[in-house]
Amino acid sequence: HVLDDLEGLVDCVIDGGASDYGIESTVVHCSDCHTRILRHGAITREMITAELGITIADDSGGVDDAGGRPRAPGQEASHYAPLTPVCPNCRSGGKTALWLGFGPEDYGADLNLSDQGDLDEAARNLFGMLRESDRQAIEADLERICVSPIPVTGIGVAINDRLRRAASRD
Repeated sequence: HVLDDLEGLVDCVIDGGASDYGIESTVVHCSDCHTRILRHGAITREMITAELGITIADDSGGVDDAGGRPRAPGQEASHYAPLTPVCPNCRSGGKTALWLGFGPEDYGADLNLSDQGDLDEAARNLFGMLRESDRQAIEADLERICVSPIPVTGIGVAINDRLRRAASRD
């Protein structure tokens, strides 16, 4: 995935195998007596709060005050967007869309992020399945990729963030 995304900008990437988490790291900003999440990732807000015993603000949509630039990698409006438009929070695909499901209730989806409804598995599968969905949608001349709703809890917050950015055409 990294080599594909960098489109020939690098000659070599050391391949350490599949990620245990699938999505990028959590980025936390700690200064001015405030701790805030700049990018949601595999380490959830709940995990950080439990470990540190402090309240953490969500600033994942924030930009740098000086120039309107993102404060952390992955905060661009569009990030890892497939060529085929992505529509999050769909209950089915229809004839003109590929359906990327989540959980056992989505039996019959073209692909499923996790047949068991496991958010950790869905995070590990997210980018690979978005790429495969895009490949299949292009091959079948489909108009969009419809993704089933993902619970907005734990690592699901990060998954929904990546889906929102994948859906953005900015």
